[in-house]
Amino acid sequence: SSSCTKPKGMTHITAGVKPDRVLVAHHGLHPCYGQALPAAVPGEGLRFLHVAGARDFLPRKGTPELIEAFAQTFGPSWTGPKARLTIRTPSSPTIHELVQATHQLHLFDVDGHSETLPPSTMREYLLSGWSAVVQPSRAEAFGLVPCEARACGLPVLLTNGSGHRGHLEPSDILIRTGPAAPIKVNGIPNG
Repeated sequence: SSSCTKPKGMTHITAGVKPDRVLVAHHGLHPCYGQALPAAVPGEGLRFLHVAGARDFLPRKGTPELIEAFAQTFGPSWTGPKARLTIRTPSSPTIHELVQATHQLHLFDVDGHSETLPPSTMREYLLSGWSAVVQPSRAEAFGLVPCEARACGLPVLLTNGSGHRGHLEPSDILIRTGPAAPIKVNGIPNG
């Protein structure tokens, strides 16, 4: 999608970042995402992927709320197909505590890692049978994962806020959010 190749969105200066600390870096997709899509690999049941990629600021990525909502939705009263949420993030005690607090460990996988995947490997990862990518970020500079997923033909569920607004598509499913509130993350006092 063309909206994934052009930087748009909020200014960080209005969020409290000093102007001399702002660097505009043009975002876009690696050329490997322009390759033809292979035949779809069907997944077993509903397989959702959330890429937090942030061990120390999971609330910024909406991860705690997503874990709770996923457990409520696909918990004991769910009668549909088996569902599972894979959370790709650097492993931490916090992420495991959040999952354990649901008392529904069978709904979650923590794909712990310490580094990002190179573009071609990420593309392969995204093409491995996911039902959708879920990115409910509270604060996002751009949000490249939804663009990568979309380029792989995956449905994307994302928050209608922060950097995601720069590449929303009319067909996106927007996660309804509560009222806007300040969030202090990554040195941004009013993210």
